[in-house]
Amino acid sequence: RQPNTSVKLVPFPGEALLDIGKDRGRFYRYEGSLTTPPCTENVVWTVMAKVLPVHPQQVGMLMFVPNANIAITFLLHVTIFMSIINSTALI
Repeated sequence: RQPNTSVKLVPFPGEALLDIGKDRGRFYRYEGSLTTPPCTENVVWTVMAKVLPVHPQQVGMLMFVPNANIAITFLLHVTIFMSIINSTALI
């Protein structure tokens, strides 16, 4: 990333970064806000029902997704919250 330069990116589905498999439909959604200022309340958070294994390289790839609304929390495990469009929550 250099000032005054551009790069053409090829679109790809966000779920391609995660091996969701049979757990694809098991998640929860709630309305919230951005985690950084201006903290606007226009975010739909998606939380997987169970922890999914994620390789550190996959986490690194998420950091370079343009305009991605992703919050990553480092605790004992890595939990990734990301918005997936056109999905339905199981409640």
